[in-house]
Amino acid sequence: MHFMDKKFSHQRTIGIIGVTPDSQAFILEANKIGFQTYLLAQTEEDARLVSSADMLFTGSLDQSRIHDEFLMACDLLVYFDESINSSELEDIQKAIYVPQGDDLLSIVQDRVLQKAYLESLSMNIAPYATVVKPEDIQLGIRSIGYPAVLRPNQINPDSKDHAYFIYEESEIEEAALLLKHGTCVLESWLVSDRAFSISAVRTGAGELRLFPIVEREYRNNRLSSTHVPLDIDEELLDEMKRVARVSLGDLDYRGVASIEFVVTPANALYVGVIHAYPNIHNRYSNVACSMSATEAHLRAVTALPIPHEIKTNSSHLFVPFYEDQVEMIDEILTIYPDWHFTFYPITKHEHASHGEAIGHMIIETTDTVRTLEILKEKGF
Repeated sequence: MHFMDKKFSHQRTIGIIGVTPDSQAFILEANKIGFQTYLLAQTEEDARLVSSADMLFTGSLDQSRIHDEFLMACDLLVYFDESINSSELEDIQKAIYVPQGDDLLSIVQDRVLQKAYLESLSMNIAPYATVVKPEDIQLGIRSIGYPAVLRPNQINPDSKDHAYFIYEESEIEEAALLLKHGTCVLESWLVSDRAFSISAVRTGAGELRLFPIVEREYRNNRLSSTHVPLDIDEELLDEMKRVARVSLGDLDYRGVASIEFVVTPANALYVGVIHAYPNIHNRYSNVACSMSATEAHLRAVTALPIPHEIKTNSSHLFVPFYEDQVEMIDEILTIYPDWHFTFYPITKHEHASHGEAIGHMIIETTDTVRTLEILKEKGF
Protein backbone atom coordinates (compact mmCIF):
# COMPACT_ATOMS: atom_id res chain seq x y z
CA MET A 1 0.00 0.00 0.00
CA HIS A 2 1.34 3.44 -0.91
CA PHE A 3 1.94 6.01 1.81
CA MET A 4 -0.51 8.45 0.27
CA ASP A 5 -3.30 5.84 0.46
CA LYS A 6 -3.27 6.09 4.25
CA LYS A 7 -5.00 9.04 5.91
CA PHE A 8 -5.59 9.52 9.59
CA SER A 9 -8.40 11.40 11.28
CA HIS A 10 -8.80 12.68 14.81
CA GLN A 11 -8.90 10.14 17.62
CA ARG A 12 -6.65 7.75 15.72
CA THR A 13 -3.84 6.40 17.90
CA ILE A 14 -0.17 7.14 17.22
CA GLY A 15 2.39 4.83 18.82
CA ILE A 16 5.69 6.55 19.68
CA ILE A 17 8.96 4.72 20.40
CA GLY A 18 11.73 6.50 22.29
CA VAL A 19 11.99 9.10 25.06
CA THR A 20 13.69 12.30 23.89
CA PRO A 21 12.85 16.01 24.14
CA ASP A 22 11.66 15.68 20.52
CA SER A 23 9.33 12.75 21.16
CA GLN A 24 7.93 14.71 24.13
CA ALA A 25 7.33 17.73 21.84
CA PHE A 26 5.77 15.43 19.21
CA ILE A 27 3.32 14.01 21.77
CA LEU A 28 2.25 17.53 22.83
CA GLU A 29 1.76 18.52 19.17
CA ALA A 30 -0.25 15.35 18.43
CA ASN A 31 -2.43 15.87 21.51
CA LYS A 32 -3.06 19.46 20.39
CA ILE A 33 -4.43 18.28 17.02
CA GLY A 34 -6.56 15.60 18.67
CA PHE A 35 -4.66 12.33 18.21
CA GLN A 36 -4.33 9.67 20.89
CA THR A 37 -0.69 9.07 21.86
CA TYR A 38 0.76 5.81 23.21
CA LEU A 39 4.42 5.88 24.23
CA LEU A 40 6.77 2.90 24.44
CA ALA A 41 9.77 3.51 26.72
CA GLN A 42 12.59 1.07 27.45
CA THR A 43 12.38 1.49 31.24
CA GLU A 44 9.95 2.68 33.91
CA GLU A 45 12.42 5.45 34.73
CA ASP A 46 12.28 6.75 31.14
CA ALA A 47 8.49 6.45 31.05
CA ARG A 48 8.15 8.68 34.12
CA LEU A 49 9.82 11.54 32.21
CA VAL A 50 6.88 11.87 29.82
CA SER A 51 3.57 12.76 31.42
CA SER A 52 1.66 13.93 28.36
CA ALA A 53 1.09 10.62 26.51
CA ASP A 54 -2.38 9.10 26.84
CA MET A 55 -0.88 5.70 27.71
CA LEU A 56 2.61 4.57 28.72
CA PHE A 57 4.17 1.17 28.02
CA THR A 58 7.59 -0.15 29.03
CA GLY A 59 9.51 -2.88 27.29
CA SER A 60 10.84 -3.69 23.82
CA LEU A 61 9.23 -4.41 20.47
CA ASP A 62 10.26 -8.07 20.46
CA GLN A 63 8.16 -8.85 23.57
CA SER A 64 4.85 -10.53 22.80
CA ARG A 65 3.13 -8.48 25.53
CA ILE A 66 4.25 -5.22 23.87
CA HIS A 67 3.21 -6.56 20.47
CA ASP A 68 -0.29 -7.38 21.71
CA GLU A 69 -0.92 -4.46 24.08
CA PHE A 70 0.98 -1.61 22.41
CA LEU A 71 1.43 -2.29 18.70
CA MET A 72 -2.00 -3.77 18.07
CA ALA A 73 -3.65 -0.80 19.80
CA CYS A 74 -1.97 1.75 17.48
CA ASP A 75 -3.03 2.94 14.03
CA LEU A 76 0.48 4.02 13.08
CA LEU A 77 3.95 3.95 14.60
CA VAL A 78 6.71 6.60 14.73
CA TYR A 79 10.18 6.24 16.20
CA PHE A 80 12.59 8.61 17.93
CA ASP A 81 15.20 5.95 18.59
CA GLU A 82 17.83 5.09 15.96
CA SER A 83 18.91 1.98 17.85
CA ILE A 84 15.71 -0.01 17.22
CA ASN A 85 16.18 -2.99 14.94
CA SER A 86 15.41 -2.03 11.31
CA SER A 87 14.70 -5.64 10.27
CA GLU A 88 12.26 -5.89 13.22
CA LEU A 89 10.62 -2.73 11.93
CA GLU A 90 10.32 -4.35 8.51
CA ASP A 91 8.30 -7.19 10.06
CA ILE A 92 6.15 -4.80 12.09
CA GLN A 93 5.09 -3.02 8.91
CA LYS A 94 3.16 -6.13 7.89
CA ALA A 95 0.80 -5.44 10.81
CA ILE A 96 0.96 -1.67 11.40
CA TYR A 97 1.59 1.43 9.31
CA VAL A 98 5.10 2.89 9.89
CA PRO A 99 5.33 6.11 7.82
CA GLN A 100 9.07 6.53 8.41
CA GLY A 101 9.62 3.01 7.06
CA ASP A 102 12.81 0.99 7.55
CA ASP A 103 14.67 2.28 4.45
CA LEU A 104 15.99 5.48 6.06
CA LEU A 105 16.58 3.82 9.45
CA SER A 106 18.70 0.99 7.99
CA ILE A 107 21.04 3.59 6.44
CA VAL A 108 21.15 5.80 9.54
CA GLN A 109 22.10 3.02 11.96
CA ASP A 110 24.82 1.40 9.84
CA ARG A 111 27.74 3.82 9.31
CA VAL A 112 29.37 1.85 6.47
CA LEU A 113 26.06 1.45 4.65
CA GLN A 114 25.39 5.19 5.04
CA LYS A 115 28.81 6.08 3.60
CA ALA A 116 28.39 3.61 0.73
CA TYR A 117 24.98 5.12 -0.01
CA LEU A 118 26.38 8.68 -0.11
CA GLU A 119 29.32 7.52 -2.25
CA SER A 120 26.89 5.89 -4.70
CA LEU A 121 25.33 9.34 -5.15
CA SER A 122 28.80 10.89 -5.72
CA MET A 123 28.66 12.88 -2.47
CA ASN A 124 31.86 14.28 -0.98
CA ILE A 125 32.49 12.45 2.31
CA ALA A 126 35.48 12.19 4.68
CA PRO A 127 37.94 9.37 3.89
CA TYR A 128 37.13 6.24 5.91
CA ALA A 129 38.07 2.59 6.40
CA THR A 130 36.18 -0.40 7.78
CA VAL A 131 37.86 -1.92 10.85
CA VAL A 132 37.31 -5.58 11.75
CA LYS A 133 40.53 -6.31 13.68
CA PRO A 134 43.14 -4.12 15.47
CA GLU A 135 45.62 -4.27 12.56
CA ASP A 136 43.00 -2.61 10.33
CA ILE A 137 43.34 0.58 12.40
CA GLN A 138 47.03 0.92 11.54
CA LEU A 139 46.34 0.15 7.88
CA GLY A 140 43.55 2.71 7.83
CA ILE A 141 45.66 5.40 9.49
CA ARG A 142 48.30 4.97 6.74
CA SER A 143 45.81 6.12 4.11
CA ILE A 144 43.65 8.43 6.26
CA GLY A 145 46.29 10.02 8.48
CA TYR A 146 45.93 11.70 11.89
CA PRO A 147 43.70 12.81 13.52
CA ALA A 148 41.09 10.11 12.99
CA VAL A 149 38.02 8.95 14.87
CA LEU A 150 36.97 5.34 15.44
CA ARG A 151 33.30 4.50 16.00
CA PRO A 152 31.26 1.27 16.17
CA ASN A 153 29.64 0.64 12.79
CA GLN A 154 26.26 -0.48 14.09
CA ILE A 155 24.30 2.03 16.17
CA ASN A 156 22.58 0.28 19.07
CA PRO A 157 21.85 1.15 22.73
CA ASP A 158 25.31 -0.06 23.85
CA SER A 159 27.40 1.57 21.14
CA LYS A 160 25.69 4.73 19.87
CA ASP A 161 27.61 7.21 22.06
CA HIS A 162 31.04 5.58 21.74
CA ALA A 163 33.87 7.19 19.78
CA TYR A 164 37.65 7.25 20.14
CA PHE A 165 39.80 10.05 18.74
CA ILE A 166 43.26 8.99 17.59
CA TYR A 167 45.94 11.68 17.40
CA GLU A 168 49.06 9.50 17.42
CA GLU A 169 50.22 5.90 17.11
CA SER A 170 50.41 5.28 20.87
CA GLU A 171 46.60 5.65 21.10
CA ILE A 172 45.78 2.91 18.58
CA GLU A 173 45.94 0.04 21.08
CA GLU A 174 43.42 1.66 23.43
CA ALA A 175 41.16 2.65 20.53
CA ALA A 176 41.03 -1.01 19.45
CA LEU A 177 38.99 -1.78 22.60
CA LEU A 178 35.99 -0.38 20.71
CA LEU A 179 36.06 -3.55 18.60
CA LYS A 180 34.21 -5.28 21.46
CA HIS A 181 31.11 -3.67 19.86
CA GLY A 182 31.89 -5.43 16.57
CA THR A 183 32.97 -3.92 13.24
CA CYS A 184 34.04 -0.26 13.50
CA VAL A 185 34.53 2.64 11.11
CA LEU A 186 37.73 4.70 11.08
CA GLU A 187 37.15 8.16 9.67
CA SER A 188 39.40 11.10 8.97
CA TRP A 189 38.69 13.88 11.47
CA LEU A 190 38.34 16.86 9.15
CA VAL A 191 39.66 20.21 10.24
CA SER A 192 36.63 22.37 9.56
CA ASP A 193 35.86 26.04 9.78
CA ARG A 194 32.12 25.70 9.95
CA ALA A 195 29.35 23.13 10.48
CA PHE A 196 25.85 23.22 9.01
CA SER A 197 22.63 21.20 8.96
CA ILE A 198 19.64 21.07 6.68
CA SER A 199 16.35 19.38 7.48
CA ALA A 200 13.73 18.22 5.02
CA VAL A 201 10.22 16.94 5.47
CA ARG A 202 8.79 14.38 3.07
CA THR A 203 5.03 14.92 2.99
CA GLY A 204 2.30 12.31 3.00
CA ALA A 205 2.09 12.76 -0.78
CA GLY A 206 5.84 12.13 -1.12
CA GLU A 207 6.98 15.70 -1.85
CA LEU A 208 10.22 16.96 -0.29
CA ARG A 209 10.10 20.38 1.44
CA LEU A 210 13.32 21.91 2.78
CA PHE A 211 13.79 23.76 6.04
CA PRO A 212 16.25 26.69 6.09
CA ILE A 213 19.94 25.77 6.47
CA VAL A 214 21.34 26.41 9.96
CA GLU A 215 24.90 26.80 11.19
CA ARG A 216 26.08 24.85 14.24
CA GLU A 217 28.74 26.20 16.61
CA TYR A 218 30.65 23.93 19.01
CA ARG A 219 32.56 24.55 22.24
CA ASN A 220 34.11 21.89 24.48
CA ASN A 221 33.15 19.21 21.93
CA ARG A 222 29.42 19.88 22.27
CA LEU A 223 26.82 21.95 20.46
CA SER A 224 26.84 25.52 21.78
CA SER A 225 24.48 27.31 19.37
CA THR A 226 22.47 27.06 16.17
CA HIS A 227 21.54 30.00 13.94
CA VAL A 228 20.92 31.00 10.34
CA PRO A 229 24.33 31.42 8.62
CA LEU A 230 25.42 35.06 8.59
CA ASP A 231 27.96 35.15 5.77
CA ILE A 232 28.15 32.15 3.51
CA ASP A 233 28.75 31.65 -0.17
CA GLU A 234 25.49 31.22 -2.09
CA GLU A 235 26.98 28.31 -4.04
CA LEU A 236 27.60 26.39 -0.81
CA LEU A 237 23.98 26.95 0.29
CA ASP A 238 22.73 25.74 -3.09
CA GLU A 239 24.96 22.65 -2.91
CA MET A 240 23.65 21.72 0.56
CA LYS A 241 20.09 21.99 -0.73
CA ARG A 242 20.99 19.84 -3.74
CA VAL A 243 22.57 17.17 -1.53
CA ALA A 244 19.45 17.07 0.65
CA ARG A 245 17.15 16.70 -2.35
CA VAL A 246 19.26 13.97 -3.97
CA SER A 247 20.16 11.91 -0.89
CA LEU A 248 16.78 12.11 0.90
CA GLY A 249 14.76 12.11 -2.32
CA ASP A 250 15.84 8.53 -3.09
CA LEU A 251 14.68 7.08 0.23
CA ASP A 252 11.22 5.70 0.97
CA TYR A 253 10.01 7.45 4.14
CA ARG A 254 7.59 10.09 5.42
CA GLY A 255 8.54 12.65 8.07
CA VAL A 256 11.50 14.88 8.93
CA ALA A 257 15.12 13.88 8.31
CA SER A 258 18.28 15.98 8.39
CA ILE A 259 21.85 15.98 7.09
CA GLU A 260 25.01 17.45 8.64
CA PHE A 261 27.81 19.15 6.70
CA VAL A 262 31.24 20.60 7.43
CA VAL A 263 33.14 23.18 5.40
CA THR A 264 36.95 23.08 5.44
CA PRO A 265 39.22 26.17 5.43
CA ALA A 266 39.65 25.59 1.67
CA ASN A 267 35.85 26.00 1.31
CA ALA A 268 35.31 22.31 0.48
CA LEU A 269 31.93 20.90 1.51
CA TYR A 270 31.76 17.43 3.10
CA VAL A 271 28.54 15.53 3.78
CA GLY A 272 28.31 14.15 7.33
CA VAL A 273 25.69 12.17 9.22
CA ILE A 274 22.04 11.63 8.26
CA HIS A 275 19.40 11.72 11.03
CA ALA A 276 16.08 9.90 10.67
CA TYR A 277 13.79 12.06 12.84
CA PRO A 278 13.66 15.48 14.57
CA ASN A 279 16.58 16.08 16.94
CA ILE A 280 18.51 18.89 18.65
CA HIS A 281 19.53 20.39 15.29
CA ASN A 282 15.86 20.99 14.40
CA ARG A 283 14.74 22.60 17.67
CA TYR A 284 15.70 26.02 16.35
CA SER A 285 12.54 25.78 14.23
CA ASN A 286 10.25 25.83 17.31
CA VAL A 287 10.36 29.64 17.35
CA ALA A 288 12.34 30.70 14.28
CA CYS A 289 10.39 28.99 11.48
CA SER A 290 6.85 29.35 10.17
CA MET A 291 6.35 25.66 11.03
CA SER A 292 8.38 23.68 13.54
CA ALA A 293 10.09 20.43 12.53
CA THR A 294 7.95 18.69 15.16
CA GLU A 295 4.67 19.84 13.61
CA ALA A 296 5.97 19.07 10.10
CA HIS A 297 6.91 15.54 11.23
CA LEU A 298 3.45 14.99 12.70
CA ARG A 299 1.72 16.33 9.61
CA ALA A 300 3.86 14.21 7.29
CA VAL A 301 3.27 10.91 9.12
CA THR A 302 -0.48 11.55 9.33
CA ALA A 303 -0.78 12.78 5.70
CA LEU A 304 -1.91 16.27 6.72
CA PRO A 305 -0.94 19.18 4.43
CA ILE A 306 2.36 21.07 4.83
CA PRO A 307 3.06 24.57 3.40
CA HIS A 308 5.03 24.66 0.15
CA GLU A 309 7.56 27.01 1.74
CA ILE A 310 8.79 26.93 5.32
CA LYS A 311 9.99 30.43 6.14
CA THR A 312 12.59 31.46 8.71
CA ASN A 313 13.33 34.46 10.87
CA SER A 314 17.10 34.92 10.88
CA SER A 315 17.07 36.95 14.09
CA HIS A 316 16.81 33.90 16.38
CA LEU A 317 19.63 32.08 18.12
CA PHE A 318 19.22 28.57 19.59
CA VAL A 319 21.50 27.84 22.58
CA PRO A 320 21.45 24.45 24.34
CA PHE A 321 22.62 24.27 27.94
CA TYR A 322 24.08 21.44 29.98
CA GLU A 323 24.18 20.09 33.54
CA ASP A 324 27.37 21.98 34.42
CA GLN A 325 25.81 25.30 33.32
CA VAL A 326 22.74 25.23 35.57
CA GLU A 327 24.04 27.94 37.93
CA MET A 328 24.66 30.29 35.01
CA ILE A 329 21.17 29.54 33.68
CA ASP A 330 19.68 30.46 37.08
CA GLU A 331 21.46 33.81 36.84
CA ILE A 332 20.51 34.45 33.19
CA LEU A 333 16.84 33.67 33.91
CA THR A 334 16.74 36.72 36.18
CA ILE A 335 18.55 39.06 33.75
CA TYR A 336 16.98 38.44 30.31
CA PRO A 337 13.16 38.37 30.41
CA ASP A 338 12.92 38.22 26.59
CA TRP A 339 14.91 34.99 26.26
CA HIS A 340 12.81 31.83 25.92
CA PHE A 341 13.87 28.94 28.19
CA THR A 342 12.92 25.28 27.87
CA PHE A 343 14.07 22.63 30.35
CA TYR A 344 13.80 19.07 29.02
CA PRO A 345 12.20 16.25 31.05
CA ILE A 346 15.70 14.72 31.40
CA THR A 347 16.40 17.33 34.12
CA LYS A 348 14.05 15.33 36.36
CA HIS A 349 16.04 12.16 35.66
CA GLU A 350 18.29 10.88 38.45
CA HIS A 351 20.93 9.97 35.86
CA ALA A 352 21.04 13.13 33.72
CA SER A 353 24.83 13.12 33.43
CA HIS A 354 25.08 11.73 29.89
CA GLY A 355 26.63 14.91 28.52
CA GLU A 356 23.41 15.66 26.64
CA ALA A 357 21.68 19.04 26.70
CA ILE A 358 19.21 19.43 29.57
CA GLY A 359 17.41 22.37 27.96
CA HIS A 360 17.77 25.30 25.60
CA MET A 361 17.34 29.04 25.20
CA ILE A 362 15.97 30.69 22.08
CA ILE A 363 17.09 34.30 21.86
CA GLU A 364 15.71 36.92 19.50
CA THR A 365 18.55 39.24 18.51
CA THR A 366 19.45 41.68 15.75
CA ASP A 367 23.17 41.15 16.47
CA THR A 368 23.95 37.43 16.53
CA VAL A 369 27.72 37.99 16.76
CA ARG A 370 27.40 40.24 19.82
CA THR A 371 24.91 37.88 21.50
CA LEU A 372 27.30 34.96 20.95
CA GLU A 373 30.06 37.06 22.55
CA ILE A 374 27.87 37.77 25.61
CA LEU A 375 27.14 34.06 25.95
CA LYS A 376 30.82 33.19 25.63
CA GLU A 377 31.67 35.67 28.39
CA LYS A 378 29.14 33.88 30.60
CA GLY A 379 30.67 30.49 29.89
CA PHE A 380 28.51 29.20 27.02
